[in-house]
Amino acid sequence: SLSGIGERDLRLWLHAQTCSEVSKASYLRSVRAVFGWALSKGWLKKNPARGIKLRYRQRIRPWLNHADWPAFLAACSPCHRIRAMFVMETGLRSKEVRFARWDWLHGIIGRKAIRIADDPDTGFTPKGGQARAVPLTERAMEALELARQRWGSSGFIFSDSGLRAPNFARENRLACARAELTHVDFQGLRRTAGARWLELGIALHD
Repeated sequence: SLSGIGERDLRLWLHAQTCSEVSKASYLRSVRAVFGWALSKGWLKKNPARGIKLRYRQRIRPWLNHADWPAFLAACSPCHRIRAMFVMETGLRSKEVRFARWDWLHGIIGRKAIRIADDPDTGFTPKGGQARAVPLTERAMEALELARQRWGSSGFIFSDSGLRAPNFARENRLACARAELTHVDFQGLRRTAGARWLELGIALHD
């Protein structure tokens, strides 16, 4: 039973894994979440994974240089091209792309923006629970116009009826392979946006 597992058991289990330290840290987060859930159910009195910390050096994963954007976008499938173009301009997360709706668009910060916030209609909650507004560039507006032409102008922006199990990772991998670019995952498009902002002298916090 879960109550029979202690911190020492978890440490021994982690030590026995032959994967990278980054993967071990990912496993530990999952295990900690499972025990946290059991704790909330009243099945346990303490989380045996709570006191375990793994130290590892975070590897900076790749992104696309601005010069590679045209080749990458040209290699994308039509639907993925629209979503990727928008993410590269706004830095939205994959879940935000999946749930983005037309009524998220506002002029709330004095210019056209997309507001990421709790959406009671879909149950969407932003990461960290904090709302934010992301300004829209001309290129982002171009992506929105392409989305409007493909999926209409009501409901979800980047699909007909919501993306339950999108193949973002596969689509990105295939596009990078076709364009003969270093493989960049879908989260890498978010890093791509951040790298571009830094090139333009815009602080990431801003």
